[in-house]
Amino acid sequence: MKHVLLCAALISLAGPAGAAEGKPWDAPFPNANVPMTAEGEVVTTPLCFRVINEAPYMLMGSLYTNFYTDKDRQKARHTSNFRLEPGQSQPYCSYGPFYEGQKLNLVLRSLVPIFSCKTAIHSDIYLRGKVLETGGTQSWATCHD
Repeated sequence: MKHVLLCAALISLAGPAGAAEGKPWDAPFPNANVPMTAEGEVVTTPLCFRVINEAPYMLMGSLYTNFYTDKDRQKARHTSNFRLEPGQSQPYCSYGPFYEGQKLNLVLRSLVPIFSCKTAIHSDIYLRGKVLETGGTQSWATCHD
């Protein structure tokens, strides 16, 4: 089974001591001499979970980490996009930086965002939805505290 590392660059970001909020860690980029700082917790062992589509239609969206300051001293965050057919699941792992409570931001979208939450990733995230009698759809996800 293929695992997707959310924010693959974060593999190098979690230095031996890990990084706590506001504390710098060594820049993971070659020839970078600017320390990196995270606005959220970074862990040394990735947290893994699955996103599972239980809706009767395809859903797409994104997972976002908290912000960090990159080597150019610009605010950035890591993103992983997904597109899941009904019954399909995708594994993810992340080192962070996380929002408080080891959470990531989850956004479901069509052409525009249709659902958003910050969810802890200590267990799988289920995407749900239903077809409305009016012909549209209603989509949501289980978001964990």
